[in-house]
Amino acid sequence: MDYDANSSSTLVVGDTHLKQKYICAAVDVALQRYRIDEVIFTGDYGDDWLASDEVALIALRRFAQWIETKRREGMSIRLVLGNHDLCYLKGVEGPGTQFDIIDEVCDLLERFHAEMAVELDGFLITHAGITQRWIDEYMSVCCGKDKASRVASAARLLNEMFADQTCWDALDSCGSGRGGWDIPGPLWADLWELKADPALGIDQIVGHTPVAQCVSAEIGSNQLWFCDTFSLTSALRPIGNGGMLLVSDGKVEVLSFKQLMGCSWAETMSDYFPGK
Repeated sequence: MDYDANSSSTLVVGDTHLKQKYICAAVDVALQRYRIDEVIFTGDYGDDWLASDEVALIALRRFAQWIETKRREGMSIRLVLGNHDLCYLKGVEGPGTQFDIIDEVCDLLERFHAEMAVELDGFLITHAGITQRWIDEYMSVCCGKDKASRVASAARLLNEMFADQTCWDALDSCGSGRGGWDIPGPLWADLWELKADPALGIDQIVGHTPVAQCVSAEIGSNQLWFCDTFSLTSALRPIGNGGMLLVSDGKVEVLSFKQLMGCSWAETMSDYFPGK
């Protein structure tokens, strides 16, 4: 889309995994350059490859301070919960869970005031996305004859489920694409699982599955956006290019990390080591 300087926008930022120092610097530049009144993060705030407990806590504490500062300044900062994050809240072992600091991480997640879902300009934002099979199995039918009302209904129901701990296992449902035996759910659905069975009549923006760049897919009448561009391989090599999404009046523009920072995400990560 062509950016309209007279329209307010929302910045959608993919999974951060302890790299908030670098990602928030790019967000700050975007806030200066564009008319943005809200920032939404797609989850998975901790748990990076080889991360030490000390580095993890430093990163999450700084992120909490950044969030609180922005909120005091009047910026809307909203965070959806990821599968890594819910493992801490449930007190169960997941991929990368750092048990020695589980209490501290839970306290920090509470400061984030995270949600399960956010409604944005006709899009449903969750960590991994909701499939139609998961809706049919675990959630009441999303009410509404048009997409906007269905998205609003889905967001409300997902957040009501998150508020009820007896529903957490349903939210944590994991399909075969990520090594599970259940139906792909909003914290675990892989990109291919979501593309194979997207929730009917609901446009979605998700993180979770690492992608080389922010990409969209048209599946029937559904529009899907994938924006997990900050993740690394186990060798700490970037998978994506650090792109983010700028959403205004239902239209989506991709902002590249290099466009904002003057250097690429790969260059920025060249000396990154979370085990320090």
